[in-house]
Amino acid sequence: MASAADLLRIENLDVSFSVFGDRLRVVKEANLRILPGKVTALVGESGSGKSVISQAIMGILPNPARASGSILFTDPLDGSTTDI
Repeated sequence: MASAADLLRIENLDVSFSVFGDRLRVVKEANLRILPGKVTALVGESGSGKSVISQAIMGILPNPARASGSILFTDPLDGSTTDI
């Protein structure tokens, strides 16, 4: 569950793609917290999953992708939390 201070919290995010009838796991158990008023950078080597994590946050993963885990957004105005 997101703490009151979290704007965005990713918990145990897994993303896989269907490749030639098998599942290829490209993101494994990613965890991330973004706090309001703070600058956060998602950095890593080429092919490490930065773009896939960003696409999962925005809900625009391509069709053969499957995501599991939770991406929690806390509305800074009313404090409600939504699992996106």
